[in-house]
Amino acid sequence: MNTIITQNSSSGEYLSLLEKKYKAQKNYVYFLDDLKATLKFSETYQEPHFIIVKDGENVVGHCALILDHNLKEGEAFFGFFDVIDNFNVFTTLWQSLLKLAGLKNIKLLKGPINATAWHQYRVMSYGGNSDFFKTELFSESYYYDFYKTLKPDKEILYLSGFRENFKFLISVTEPAYKEALKAGFSIEEIKNLSTEQLKEILDLSKIVFKENWAYTDFSMESFESLYSSQKLSANLNKIYFLKNENKIIGYLSSLIEDENVLILKTIAVLPEFQGKGFGNALVHKAHKDALEKGFKKIIYALIREDNNIKNFPKEEAVVFRKYSTFEFEV
Repeated sequence: MNTIITQNSSSGEYLSLLEKKYKAQKNYVYFLDDLKATLKFSETYQEPHFIIVKDGENVVGHCALILDHNLKEGEAFFGFFDVIDNFNVFTTLWQSLLKLAGLKNIKLLKGPINATAWHQYRVMSYGGNSDFFKTELFSESYYYDFYKTLKPDKEILYLSGFRENFKFLISVTEPAYKEALKAGFSIEEIKNLSTEQLKEILDLSKIVFKENWAYTDFSMESFESLYSSQKLSANLNKIYFLKNENKIIGYLSSLIEDENVLILKTIAVLPEFQGKGFGNALVHKAHKDALEKGFKKIIYALIREDNNIKNFPKEEAVVFRKYSTFEFEV
Protein backbone atom coordinates (compact mmCIF):
# COMPACT_ATOMS: atom_id res chain seq x y z
CA MET A 1 0.00 0.00 0.00
CA ASN A 2 1.41 3.42 -0.87
CA THR A 3 0.18 7.01 -0.71
CA ILE A 4 0.80 9.72 -3.28
CA ILE A 5 0.22 13.39 -2.52
CA THR A 6 0.24 15.81 -5.42
CA GLN A 7 -0.92 19.32 -6.28
CA ASN A 8 -1.48 18.29 -9.87
CA SER A 9 -4.75 16.97 -11.19
CA SER A 10 -5.31 13.30 -10.42
CA SER A 11 -8.63 13.21 -12.23
CA GLY A 12 -7.68 10.36 -14.56
CA GLU A 13 -6.84 7.97 -11.75
CA TYR A 14 -9.75 9.22 -9.67
CA LEU A 15 -12.20 8.60 -12.50
CA SER A 16 -10.86 5.10 -12.94
CA LEU A 17 -11.78 4.37 -9.31
CA LEU A 18 -15.25 5.84 -9.79
CA GLU A 19 -15.81 3.76 -12.92
CA LYS A 20 -14.98 0.56 -11.06
CA LYS A 21 -17.31 1.45 -8.21
CA TYR A 22 -20.29 3.04 -9.94
CA LYS A 23 -20.41 2.34 -13.69
CA ALA A 24 -23.40 0.00 -13.33
CA GLN A 25 -25.44 2.63 -11.46
CA LYS A 26 -28.39 4.36 -13.07
CA ASN A 27 -27.51 8.01 -13.83
CA TYR A 28 -23.77 7.23 -13.87
CA VAL A 29 -23.21 9.38 -16.97
CA TYR A 30 -25.06 12.34 -15.39
CA PHE A 31 -23.08 11.87 -12.17
CA LEU A 32 -19.77 11.69 -14.03
CA ASP A 33 -20.48 14.80 -16.13
CA ASP A 34 -21.33 16.75 -12.99
CA LEU A 35 -18.23 15.50 -11.21
CA LYS A 36 -15.94 16.43 -14.09
CA ALA A 37 -17.40 19.95 -14.09
CA THR A 38 -16.84 20.19 -10.35
CA LEU A 39 -13.24 19.00 -10.62
CA LYS A 40 -12.59 21.59 -13.31
CA PHE A 41 -14.19 24.28 -11.15
CA SER A 42 -12.02 23.35 -8.16
CA GLU A 43 -8.84 23.31 -10.21
CA THR A 44 -9.70 26.71 -11.73
CA TYR A 45 -11.04 28.66 -8.75
CA GLN A 46 -9.62 26.90 -5.70
CA GLU A 47 -6.42 25.23 -4.56
CA PRO A 48 -7.06 21.49 -4.39
CA HIS A 49 -4.39 19.08 -3.15
CA PHE A 50 -5.17 15.54 -4.23
CA ILE A 51 -4.28 12.41 -2.28
CA ILE A 52 -4.28 8.95 -3.84
CA VAL A 53 -3.88 5.60 -2.11
CA LYS A 54 -2.78 2.73 -4.33
CA ASP A 55 -2.55 -1.00 -3.87
CA GLY A 56 0.05 -1.85 -6.45
CA GLU A 57 -1.18 -0.19 -9.64
CA ASN A 58 -4.80 0.03 -8.49
CA VAL A 59 -6.25 3.22 -7.01
CA VAL A 60 -8.13 2.20 -3.86
CA GLY A 61 -8.69 5.61 -2.26
CA HIS A 62 -8.85 9.27 -3.27
CA CYS A 63 -9.55 12.59 -1.59
CA ALA A 64 -8.57 16.24 -1.76
CA LEU A 65 -7.75 19.01 0.66
CA ILE A 66 -9.52 22.01 -0.87
CA LEU A 67 -8.30 25.49 0.02
CA ASP A 68 -10.84 28.20 -0.77
CA HIS A 69 -10.12 31.89 -0.17
CA ASN A 70 -13.78 32.44 0.77
CA LEU A 71 -13.36 30.38 3.93
CA LYS A 72 -12.04 31.77 7.20
CA GLU A 73 -8.33 31.54 7.91
CA GLY A 74 -7.45 28.07 9.17
CA GLU A 75 -10.47 26.40 7.51
CA ALA A 76 -10.57 24.13 4.47
CA PHE A 77 -12.88 21.72 2.71
CA PHE A 78 -12.12 18.09 2.09
CA GLY A 79 -13.84 16.24 -0.71
CA PHE A 80 -13.68 14.15 -3.90
CA PHE A 81 -13.58 11.34 -1.36
CA ASP A 82 -13.96 7.76 -2.54
CA VAL A 83 -12.51 4.61 -1.06
CA ILE A 84 -12.97 0.87 -1.29
CA ASP A 85 -14.70 -0.94 1.58
CA ASN A 86 -11.57 -1.28 3.66
CA PHE A 87 -11.12 0.54 6.95
CA ASN A 88 -7.32 0.39 6.74
CA VAL A 89 -7.40 2.16 3.36
CA PHE A 90 -9.80 4.76 4.76
CA THR A 91 -7.49 5.33 7.75
CA THR A 92 -4.46 5.71 5.50
CA LEU A 93 -6.33 8.25 3.40
CA TRP A 94 -7.57 10.20 6.43
CA GLN A 95 -4.18 10.30 8.15
CA SER A 96 -2.61 11.57 4.92
CA LEU A 97 -5.29 14.27 4.73
CA LEU A 98 -4.60 15.34 8.34
CA LYS A 99 -0.88 15.48 7.69
CA LEU A 100 -1.39 17.67 4.64
CA ALA A 101 -3.85 19.90 6.55
CA GLY A 102 -1.23 20.37 9.26
CA LEU A 103 1.36 21.46 6.71
CA LYS A 104 -1.13 24.07 5.46
CA ASN A 105 -1.97 25.30 9.00
CA ILE A 106 -5.57 24.11 8.73
CA LYS A 107 -7.41 23.83 12.05
CA LEU A 108 -10.94 23.01 10.83
CA LEU A 109 -11.95 20.60 8.06
CA LYS A 110 -15.45 20.72 6.55
CA GLY A 111 -16.82 17.98 4.35
CA PRO A 112 -16.91 15.77 2.49
CA ILE A 113 -17.71 18.48 -0.08
CA ASN A 114 -16.96 18.41 -3.78
CA ALA A 115 -15.57 21.90 -4.32
CA THR A 116 -18.33 23.85 -2.54
CA ALA A 117 -21.56 23.33 -0.63
CA TRP A 118 -23.37 24.56 -3.75
CA HIS A 119 -22.53 21.32 -5.50
CA GLN A 120 -22.47 17.57 -4.91
CA TYR A 121 -21.62 16.63 -1.34
CA ARG A 122 -22.87 14.73 1.73
CA VAL A 123 -22.41 11.14 2.95
CA MET A 124 -25.33 8.74 2.85
CA SER A 125 -26.27 7.63 6.37
CA TYR A 126 -29.54 5.83 5.59
CA GLY A 127 -31.37 4.39 2.60
CA GLY A 128 -28.94 2.71 0.24
CA ASN A 129 -31.48 0.35 -1.32
CA SER A 130 -32.75 2.58 -4.14
CA ASP A 131 -31.11 4.06 -7.23
CA PHE A 132 -29.35 7.40 -6.92
CA PHE A 133 -31.34 10.12 -8.66
CA LYS A 134 -29.96 12.88 -10.88
CA THR A 135 -27.95 15.53 -8.97
CA GLU A 136 -27.43 13.11 -6.06
CA LEU A 137 -23.84 12.29 -5.15
CA PHE A 138 -23.10 8.58 -5.38
CA SER A 139 -22.06 7.24 -2.02
CA GLU A 140 -21.63 4.05 -0.01
CA SER A 141 -23.29 3.17 3.28
CA TYR A 142 -19.96 2.21 4.85
CA TYR A 143 -18.58 5.75 4.39
CA TYR A 144 -20.80 7.07 7.16
CA ASP A 145 -19.65 4.32 9.52
CA PHE A 146 -16.03 5.12 8.74
CA TYR A 147 -16.47 8.85 9.38
CA LYS A 148 -18.30 8.28 12.65
CA THR A 149 -15.30 6.38 14.04
CA LEU A 150 -13.38 9.66 13.74
CA LYS A 151 -15.76 11.31 16.25
CA PRO A 152 -16.62 14.46 14.25
CA ASP A 153 -17.03 17.70 16.18
CA LYS A 154 -20.18 18.59 14.27
CA GLU A 155 -22.64 16.70 12.09
CA ILE A 156 -25.02 18.45 9.69
CA LEU A 157 -28.08 16.45 8.61
CA TYR A 158 -29.95 16.29 5.30
CA LEU A 159 -32.66 14.14 3.78
CA SER A 160 -34.46 13.30 0.56
CA GLY A 161 -38.09 12.22 0.38
CA PHE A 162 -40.79 11.46 -2.15
CA ARG A 163 -44.56 11.72 -2.56
CA GLU A 164 -46.75 9.69 -4.90
CA ASN A 165 -50.07 11.37 -4.11
CA PHE A 166 -50.03 15.10 -4.86
CA LYS A 167 -53.70 15.91 -4.39
CA PHE A 168 -53.60 16.56 -0.64
CA LEU A 169 -50.62 18.90 -0.91
CA ILE A 170 -52.20 20.72 -3.85
CA SER A 171 -55.38 21.31 -1.87
CA VAL A 172 -53.68 22.65 1.27
CA THR A 173 -51.32 24.96 -0.64
CA GLU A 174 -53.99 26.32 -2.98
CA PRO A 175 -55.03 29.18 -0.63
CA ALA A 176 -51.44 30.48 -0.53
CA TYR A 177 -51.26 30.35 -4.33
CA LYS A 178 -54.54 32.26 -4.73
CA GLU A 179 -53.52 34.84 -2.13
CA ALA A 180 -50.22 35.46 -3.92
CA LEU A 181 -51.99 36.05 -7.24
CA LYS A 182 -54.61 38.26 -5.56
CA ALA A 183 -51.83 40.37 -4.03
CA GLY A 184 -50.36 41.03 -7.47
CA PHE A 185 -47.61 38.40 -7.49
CA SER A 186 -47.08 36.16 -10.51
CA ILE A 187 -45.32 32.87 -11.23
CA GLU A 188 -43.39 32.67 -14.48
CA GLU A 189 -42.39 29.28 -15.91
CA ILE A 190 -38.98 29.10 -17.58
CA LYS A 191 -37.64 26.16 -19.57
CA ASN A 192 -34.69 27.73 -21.38
CA LEU A 193 -32.63 29.97 -19.12
CA SER A 194 -30.85 33.04 -20.42
CA THR A 195 -27.55 34.24 -18.96
CA GLU A 196 -29.40 37.17 -17.39
CA GLN A 197 -31.88 34.85 -15.68
CA LEU A 198 -29.00 32.70 -14.43
CA LYS A 199 -27.48 35.84 -12.91
CA GLU A 200 -30.79 36.63 -11.21
CA ILE A 201 -30.80 33.14 -9.70
CA LEU A 202 -27.26 33.64 -8.42
CA ASP A 203 -28.01 37.07 -6.93
CA LEU A 204 -31.11 35.80 -5.15
CA SER A 205 -29.36 32.63 -3.93
CA LYS A 206 -26.51 34.65 -2.44
CA ILE A 207 -29.01 36.54 -0.28
CA VAL A 208 -31.11 33.53 0.72
CA PHE A 209 -28.32 31.06 1.43
CA LYS A 210 -25.50 33.26 2.75
CA GLU A 211 -26.02 32.00 6.33
CA ASN A 212 -26.04 28.35 5.30
CA TRP A 213 -23.41 25.96 6.60
CA ALA A 214 -20.21 26.01 4.54
CA TYR A 215 -21.52 28.82 2.30
CA THR A 216 -18.95 30.31 -0.05
CA ASP A 217 -19.44 33.21 -2.42
CA PHE A 218 -19.47 32.88 -6.20
CA SER A 219 -18.62 35.18 -9.05
CA MET A 220 -20.88 34.95 -12.09
CA GLU A 221 -17.98 33.47 -14.05
CA SER A 222 -17.40 30.66 -11.55
CA PHE A 223 -21.14 30.06 -11.14
CA GLU A 224 -21.52 29.63 -14.91
CA SER A 225 -18.70 27.10 -14.93
CA LEU A 226 -20.90 24.81 -12.81
CA TYR A 227 -24.39 25.87 -13.83
CA SER A 228 -24.33 27.18 -17.39
CA SER A 229 -27.70 28.15 -18.79
CA GLN A 230 -27.20 25.54 -21.54
CA LYS A 231 -26.50 22.77 -19.05
CA LEU A 232 -29.42 23.71 -16.81
CA SER A 233 -31.82 24.03 -19.70
CA ALA A 234 -30.80 20.60 -21.04
CA ASN A 235 -31.78 18.86 -17.81
CA LEU A 236 -34.56 21.08 -16.51
CA ASN A 237 -38.24 20.45 -16.40
CA LYS A 238 -38.88 24.06 -15.40
CA ILE A 239 -37.77 26.83 -13.12
CA TYR A 240 -40.63 28.74 -11.53
CA PHE A 241 -39.91 32.40 -10.84
CA LEU A 242 -42.08 34.15 -8.26
CA LYS A 243 -42.29 37.81 -9.25
CA ASN A 244 -43.48 41.04 -7.69
CA GLU A 245 -43.57 44.10 -9.95
CA ASN A 246 -41.32 42.26 -12.43
CA LYS A 247 -38.71 41.55 -9.74
CA ILE A 248 -37.83 37.95 -8.91
CA ILE A 249 -38.38 37.35 -5.20
CA GLY A 250 -38.20 33.55 -5.23
CA TYR A 251 -37.76 30.50 -7.39
CA LEU A 252 -38.19 26.73 -7.44
CA SER A 253 -36.38 24.40 -9.84
CA SER A 254 -37.57 21.02 -11.10
CA LEU A 255 -35.71 18.33 -12.99
CA ILE A 256 -36.99 15.32 -14.91
CA GLU A 257 -35.69 12.00 -13.58
CA ASP A 258 -37.72 10.00 -16.08
CA GLU A 259 -41.18 10.02 -17.65
CA ASN A 260 -42.81 9.17 -14.31
CA VAL A 261 -40.59 10.93 -11.76
CA LEU A 262 -39.96 14.63 -11.19
CA ILE A 263 -37.27 16.03 -8.89
CA LEU A 264 -37.88 19.26 -6.98
CA LYS A 265 -34.57 20.90 -6.20
CA THR A 266 -33.86 24.33 -4.81
CA ILE A 267 -36.63 26.50 -3.41
CA ALA A 268 -35.63 29.99 -2.36
CA VAL A 269 -37.60 33.07 -1.28
CA LEU A 270 -36.05 36.40 -0.27
CA PRO A 271 -35.94 36.84 3.54
CA GLU A 272 -38.40 39.75 3.62
CA PHE A 273 -41.00 37.57 1.87
CA GLN A 274 -40.49 34.41 3.91
CA GLY A 275 -43.17 33.11 6.27
CA LYS A 276 -45.95 34.61 4.13
CA GLY A 277 -46.95 31.57 2.11
CA PHE A 278 -44.96 32.33 -1.03
CA GLY A 279 -42.97 29.12 -0.78
CA ASN A 280 -46.25 27.23 -0.61
CA ALA A 281 -47.47 29.13 -3.67
CA LEU A 282 -44.46 27.91 -5.65
CA VAL A 283 -44.91 24.38 -4.36
CA HIS A 284 -48.59 24.44 -5.31
CA LYS A 285 -47.85 25.48 -8.87
CA ALA A 286 -45.11 22.87 -9.35
CA HIS A 287 -47.23 20.01 -7.98
CA LYS A 288 -50.33 21.00 -9.93
CA ASP A 289 -48.30 21.05 -13.15
CA ALA A 290 -46.75 17.67 -12.30
CA LEU A 291 -50.19 16.15 -11.75
CA GLU A 292 -51.49 17.55 -15.04
CA LYS A 293 -48.45 16.21 -16.92
CA GLY A 294 -48.91 12.71 -15.56
CA PHE A 295 -45.92 12.41 -13.23
CA LYS A 296 -46.46 9.62 -10.72
CA LYS A 297 -43.83 10.55 -8.17
CA ILE A 298 -42.03 13.67 -6.94
CA ILE A 299 -38.66 13.54 -5.20
CA TYR A 300 -37.73 16.30 -2.75
CA ALA A 301 -33.98 16.41 -3.12
CA LEU A 302 -31.29 17.00 -0.52
CA ILE A 303 -33.09 19.11 2.07
CA ARG A 304 -31.35 20.40 5.19
CA GLU A 305 -33.19 18.78 8.13
CA ASP A 306 -33.76 22.11 9.88
CA ASN A 307 -34.83 23.86 6.66
CA ASN A 308 -38.19 25.64 6.58
CA ILE A 309 -39.29 23.04 4.04
CA LYS A 310 -40.35 21.09 7.14
CA ASN A 311 -43.27 23.49 7.43
CA PHE A 312 -44.75 22.22 4.18
CA PRO A 313 -47.33 19.43 4.58
CA LYS A 314 -45.60 16.12 5.29
CA GLU A 315 -48.62 13.86 4.93
CA GLU A 316 -48.03 11.05 2.45
CA ALA A 317 -44.36 12.01 2.07
CA VAL A 318 -41.74 9.32 2.66
CA VAL A 319 -38.11 9.94 3.67
CA PHE A 320 -36.03 7.43 1.70
CA ARG A 321 -32.47 8.73 2.16
CA LYS A 322 -30.53 10.59 4.85
CA TYR A 323 -27.13 12.22 4.58
CA SER A 324 -24.53 13.94 6.74
CA THR A 325 -21.62 16.30 6.42
CA PHE A 326 -19.10 16.97 9.16
CA GLU A 327 -16.67 19.33 10.79
CA PHE A 328 -13.43 18.10 12.28
CA GLU A 329 -11.13 20.17 14.46
CA VAL A 330 -7.61 19.11 13.61
